[in-house]
Amino acid sequence: MKHGVIMTLMNGVMNNQPFVVNVESREIKLGGKYIIKKGEVCDAYKLDVPEMELEEILEEIEDFYVKVYKASRPSTKEVNRRVIMFKAKLRDELDEREWLTGIDRNLCRVILEGTIICRLINGSLYWDPEIMGGNLYWQSKRDPELVLFRNYLGL
Repeated sequence: MKHGVIMTLMNGVMNNQPFVVNVESREIKLGGKYIIKKGEVCDAYKLDVPEMELEEILEEIEDFYVKVYKASRPSTKEVNRRVIMFKAKLRDELDEREWLTGIDRNLCRVILEGTIICRLINGSLYWDPEIMGGNLYWQSKRDPELVLFRNYLGL
């Protein structure tokens, strides 16, 4: 039986396994083993994201970013990263409610970036100039800090 990529990532992060997520190269490693390598899902895993239209995907990304990721609690064990893909509030910027109810940032990160990689691989997330514009990036109208770079989406 194959395991879903996102569920595997979530379980691994909750169990403090080290992870690496690289959207640009379409790679995910968990506990030192590849789950996705160069855009190919490894044998023991399957994509676990439902089929959706591009507009729905962008809305889903916006919702998760605005409602969950941005107010996530900084992880006690921050992962060393070369590139910070999405900005979240700093520890001092979180209000009491966000601090008490926020989800671990590493968990939010693997959900958000892992879902983006899975959607890129299944072809449902792609650059559409009519929807995303002619810039080098797509920027959310709900939160201008949410940006998806065109080159990360395959162009």
